[in-house]
Amino acid sequence: MKMNVDMSTIDNILSGAFDPITRNALFNSLDPIGSGNLKYSSILKWVNKTKGLEVFQRNNFLLLHAFNRSKCLKPSNSQLENETLQRSEFGDFLKHLRQNLFFAQIFERMDTEGKVKITRPIFEKIWPQLRTLIKTEIVSPEMTFSELDRDGNGVITIGEFLDWAWKRQLTAIKI
Repeated sequence: MKMNVDMSTIDNILSGAFDPITRNALFNSLDPIGSGNLKYSSILKWVNKTKGLEVFQRNNFLLLHAFNRSKCLKPSNSQLENETLQRSEFGDFLKHLRQNLFFAQIFERMDTEGKVKITRPIFEKIWPQLRTLIKTEIVSPEMTFSELDRDGNGVITIGEFLDWAWKRQLTAIKI
């Protein structure tokens, strides 16, 4: 998992998360029939054709995770609404996409063995660095590792790390 990302380009593309006019224009361009719903496949096509978003092509799980997390914020009884991104969820999706990239870069730094998983000994070794990159009340490496390793298999995956960051409502800071 190599990010190799120009964050200023990503920030320019995803700036619509913070500007309603830009966000609506982008949403409308992805929803040409005006249904108010975006399928995951529509978002994937946008990512694949947008220069600067290649990192999400190479690391598709970041895109899917952001899509699913945006859906978790506003559950619906409608199957269509649960399978598509609504206009009201689009800003959250763009924010989650940016956050996922940020936390994936932190994960990549922690993954000193390049195995796309982090063992307890590695986690304890990189603990001081993690504390400088993330603004949160993380108590101890042992407790934090146990919290991160949801399935108890002795390693932290990128998915577990992203879920942990989302659950704790961590915010992105520049790395």
